[in-house]
Amino acid sequence: MPRYEPSPDSERRLVIEPAGLSYVYKVIDRKTGEVIWQYPLEEVVRRRNEGSYAAGDIIRTSI
Repeated sequence: MPRYEPSPDSERRLVIEPAGLSYVYKVIDRKTGEVIWQYPLEEVVRRRNEGSYAAGDIIRTSI
C-alpha cells in the first residue's frame, strides 16, 4: 500500500494525538504553530474530559 510522505517544504502538518479511546486530528501551521483545523472540536474534547459531558450537549440533532 502506498504511503503518504509530506513534503518537508509543506506549510502545514497533520498531527494525530491519542485522546483516551479515540484520537484528535489537527492541522498545524509549521511556521506559527497555530492550529488551523481540529477534529473533534476543542470544545468537545474539553467537555469530554470534564466528565459531565453527554452526547448532544454541544450539537443538538433533534428538533
